[in-house]
Amino acid sequence: MKTYAGNIRRARQNKKVTQAVMADKIGISEKYWSDIETGRKLYSLDTLGQFLKDINYPFFEISFPKKPLKNRLQSFGRFL
Repeated sequence: MKTYAGNIRRARQNKKVTQAVMADKIGISEKYWSDIETGRKLYSLDTLGQFLKDINYPFFEISFPKKPLKNRLQSFGRFL
């Protein structure tokens, strides 16, 4: 889970959005958002989806950020 949490944090930072702004957009407290980014709290798929939508960030980049696109697509295909 910490890997995803770190990926979420990097995605937010890459888009130059603060934790406070992100939490407000999603409708959760800044503390809860901080806990999500550090892996202390779980997040729902709705929360993840809203986050990705708000910062216009692809799901693949959160799930497989360091793999080439071909490898990411192959990894994702196993879930279909």
